Amino acid sequence: MTKKEMIKRKQRKEFWDFADLTDARVLDLAKAEITPLSKEEVFVQVKDSQNYWISNYGRMVNNLRKYFYMHKTGNVHYTINLVDEYGEKYKKETSPAELVAEQFLERNSETTWIWHIDEDLSNNYYKNLLWVSWDEYISLNRGYVKVEDIDRNQEYIPYITSSRNRAFGIWQGINHRCNKKSNRRCYDDSVICDSWARDPELFMEWYWANYYECEGESMAVDKDLLCPGNKVYAPDKCCILPQTLNTMLSNSKKHYSSRRTRRNNPVLPLGVRYSSSREKYLEYLCRVAVNQLC
Repeated sequence: MTKKEMIKRKQRKEFWDFADLTDARVLDLAKAEITPLSKEEVFVQVKDSQNYWISNYGRMVNNLRKYFYMHKTGNVHYTINLVDEYGEKYKKETSPAELVAEQFLERNSETTWIWHIDEDLSNNYYKNLLWVSWDEYISLNRGYVKVEDIDRNQEYIPYITSSRNRAFGIWQGINHRCNKKSNRRCYDDSVICDSWARDPELFMEWYWANYYECEGESMAVDKDLLCPGNKVYAPDKCCILPQTLNTMLSNSKKHYSSRRTRRNNPVLPLGVRYSSSREKYLEYLCRVAVNQLC
């Protein structure tokens, strides 16, 4: 094994160790009976707090009265009760923007002020906020410079939620099928694109950006519908389909016949294969029923 491969394996192991954990500060929205604004919204416990959680969309809740209360949002002011590391109670005067920036945005010692990128003080979505220095804040406020003129990329603090773990599990399954010999010929010669192989986060971003639901169905990542015969799992070649449809696309002769047969015979339509034992063509209509064509 080369040094590069050893480093890559270590990085994947570290990512798996990280992704398998549950962030204790992340609120379980199902138990709290809170409907998220999107699959991306996550509520994180406010630092030094036992009863306050702020979301990356700027929404704050507390359970001081044994149920979760949603505070007002937008350009508002909060007074919250906190406890420091020595057990001393104190009050903090704050705002949604400040809490979101503290919990979700990376910062350095020189950036102590918060700027709303679209200048809408009621929009506290975490990607609309930027840590800036005092001089930068003054220059932005007076119109001397624009946000685009600040030579700094805002970085964010990652939190692992159950949905992200689920997407990572799907990535792991695809990666395993592409790198291990499978007993299912539909995965022969399949590969995962370099960007997804190197960075599971890119796959998870693609997955949730394209995810949808069908009632009564589990969803699967498919590589064949958009590009018939495709062998590469990549963002421009894959889509998300109901599992039943994905299974039908897999159950065709072009997947399950041998390489020799595929070379000597034309590929059959998806969902159709030839049974040599019956000397019949079979059509797969569902998971359990098989209809005889001729």
